[in-house]
Amino acid sequence: MFTFSQTGMINAPIGLVFAAVSDFSKIPLHKLEIEAQHGMGLLPTQTFIFHADGNKTRIELSVKMRVSGFFKLMQFMLPGKLKKIWTKYFLNLDQLLSGR
Repeated sequence: MFTFSQTGMINAPIGLVFAAVSDFSKIPLHKLEIEAQHGMGLLPTQTFIFHADGNKTRIELSVKMRVSGFFKLMQFMLPGKLKKIWTKYFLNLDQLLSGR
């Protein structure tokens, strides 16, 4: 198992960001957790915490990744690669919601 965290800043209000990521009715919680139960050799538990910052939203992502099979051999390099992927996801979300 390994863990990593990533932060993204989205140029949109928290309500819009949370609605794009999850169910708007849950916004008072400002937290979303997704846990993989079975499937591939990578089983993440991803926790998102949303913080309003004026008209922007800061997303804090924490990931606990259970690793099995072939992925155990690559475990040392996965956090860096996954952080890059999440950086791109946050940039894409920012562009989508800020109208750029």
